[in-house]
Amino acid sequence: MAGITVEVNEPVNVLSTMLLTLTGGPKDTKLHPIAVRALEHTKPFADHPSLAWLKEFFNPEDVLFLYGHVAQLSGPVSFVRRSSQLPEYVGEYEPARMKELPAKMAAFYEDAKLGTFQRAHVAEYTLAQADVKDALEGARIEEFLERLYGPIKFKMVVVPVPTHPWGGGGTGAMSAWEDFAFLHPPRLPLDSRDPVAWSFDPQRAQVLAQHELSHALHYEVSWTHKDLVPRLQPILDGIPKDAPFARAYPEADLQFAELFIRGSSVSYLRRTQGDEAAMRWMDEQIRQLGTPLVRDFFRAIEAYLGGWRWPDIDVFLGDLPALIRG
Repeated sequence: MAGITVEVNEPVNVLSTMLLTLTGGPKDTKLHPIAVRALEHTKPFADHPSLAWLKEFFNPEDVLFLYGHVAQLSGPVSFVRRSSQLPEYVGEYEPARMKELPAKMAAFYEDAKLGTFQRAHVAEYTLAQADVKDALEGARIEEFLERLYGPIKFKMVVVPVPTHPWGGGGTGAMSAWEDFAFLHPPRLPLDSRDPVAWSFDPQRAQVLAQHELSHALHYEVSWTHKDLVPRLQPILDGIPKDAPFARAYPEADLQFAELFIRGSSVSYLRRTQGDEAAMRWMDEQIRQLGTPLVRDFFRAIEAYLGGWRWPDIDVFLGDLPALIRG
């Protein structure tokens, strides 16, 4: 895994346990064993004031921003900010309320005795960490990301989040010096006999980690190209309004980021799993999202990685709209 660290993150565990308690967890998905025990442990605290505060304003669509704020915190107990620097996208989310977040998390942590719970389940958290390490063995994620984005200034961290309230997927976040991939538990039917384990489907875990670690790097290289999304707008306007992709990502800047990163995931799979696996994954994405633009971004990224025209990704991004238009 080269320079990628896999670790348990205390503030993220606390927030996830709060959201799990608030929502009651998924009704159609098998829970991770830690989540089962956490729900039982926090059941008496379902009416806690910190959860009522969170319920007032939080929507599932905001998970990216909320976890972005939590990525700035240290723990346990106080959950203070580790740096005065905030990524712009994080600072714009509920700035007044987020000043209260550390105190709300600390109150729930203390009253629900989450420290006691986590100490009682150290072995289970350690196994979750080892499970993700096994899944990412030989993944070559950092090697690919350096090739695409150039030198990486962040510490890259992959974090299993067993108590995340929604199964499947992940959340990317960044601090001033870290790039996080928070991995939600794999999604399995309630009656499945398979374990809720990231290593049970390592290819999915690897693509997920590559995707979520890409968000901070994409943000860093694209923020100077203020005209890029407007220049891509005519292309993005071609996505059907009722397509699952357009409904999930209604804003143009998010559409661009997701299409670019998913296109890069095809390139990543091509280099680690071969053409057949890459094309199969891309076809699945096109069906699920309802747009073929993933293929167009993949082709543009492949042209860049071929190394025949652009000296770096900054120059490449300047030409990207023309490449996508073909």
